[in-house]
Amino acid sequence: MNPLARYPVLRLLAPWTAGIVAAWWLPWLWLAAALGVAAVAAGLIMWAVWRRQQELRTTMQPFWLPVMFVAVAALSMANTLLRQPARLPLHQLNRGYVCGRIDDLYADEYGMRLDVRLSAARPTTDFDLGRRAATVRLNTDGCNYRLRAGDIVVFPCRLEPASNNGNPEEFDYAGYLLDRGIRYRQHLDVAQLQVVGFAPTLLTRLKTVRDRWARRVYLSGLRAATAEVVVALVLGDARPLTADARERLAAAGVAHLFALSGLHVGIVVSLLYFLFLPLSYSPTLRPLRPVLMIASIMAYAALTGFAPSVCRAALMLGLLLTAELLHRKPTPLNGLLLAALLILWVDPPALRNIGFQFSFVTVGALILFSPRITMKIKGVRKMLFRLHALLTTTLIATLATAALSAYYFHRVS
Repeated sequence: MNPLARYPVLRLLAPWTAGIVAAWWLPWLWLAAALGVAAVAAGLIMWAVWRRQQELRTTMQPFWLPVMFVAVAALSMANTLLRQPARLPLHQLNRGYVCGRIDDLYADEYGMRLDVRLSAARPTTDFDLGRRAATVRLNTDGCNYRLRAGDIVVFPCRLEPASNNGNPEEFDYAGYLLDRGIRYRQHLDVAQLQVVGFAPTLLTRLKTVRDRWARRVYLSGLRAATAEVVVALVLGDARPLTADARERLAAAGVAHLFALSGLHVGIVVSLLYFLFLPLSYSPTLRPLRPVLMIASIMAYAALTGFAPSVCRAALMLGLLLTAELLHRKPTPLNGLLLAALLILWVDPPALRNIGFQFSFVTVGALILFSPRITMKIKGVRKMLFRLHALLTTTLIATLATAALSAYYFHRVS
């Protein structure tokens, strides 16, 4: 069967991905608009001819797919370019003070890293931001542990564009910040931050809840190294792990356990399965079970900060439970492709995210090749079959991610 007919989501995902890549190489909004207008015009002409001349319908059928490809790619290019962070007039902003809301913050022994969204509703003393609201990265000397996500702060503006040092093989820090929607950064003393209000959002409240839970783990009496591992496993916050601990985990091939993924979502789903199991015994309450599980899974994804791998697992499980609710047979690969499409629609830079690439490549390879390789030998003990399935799954996942692991980490675990 034609893959496009079997997996219809691929018809949208392929051009959408191509549009994102094109926007990185050709960041011209006018080009996206021109391609979109050309595709729509070609589609209207073909539709008019297709209606009037019945004998040309079969001949024109193959041309609909390229036109749709160009139209979706143009829409993806426009979506990617419009979501890029705004450029600010630094020559005017750097003359005075700016005001913004803390969306995220992290403190270590040297200082703090804060993501501050400049507020358009609260102008500076010298320049009104208007519609140029943007998020900036602040690195501070010293820590103020009273700061929290949602605080409105005022600070002297000395922003500069994020850039790299130019060293060979260095980490692309500027690209990393740009993918997070941050184009500018500033280094200042923590005493220069003045809190003038508190305006929390849903995401900042969730950030506060995560920090509160992490703080309880650190104050529970566990050793510092153990508490860091617990926080990384449960909340997916691996930032407190030391460089030596990260290196040892990567060398052992278990570093993925400390990045939120389908494993963590699977554990949550297993707990929810048994928690809501009594609802299955009531015909009236039985449809309520998948609804509660979907709501709980999405709440967990929101609590963990919507990591790409968690979103992938949450969306796939949500589609699976929705199919169960509607008494439809789900297609795992279609669910995987749809999850990728939704994530890239909301967050186009996720395509460059290492977690996104590892997650979707691994799960896609397991869905495609695991049923073909797994041998169902009759008369073999169940334990031996499970061992074979475990080894097969490990082999497929290792081979599928070997190229990515070698490219990003210079190591194949």
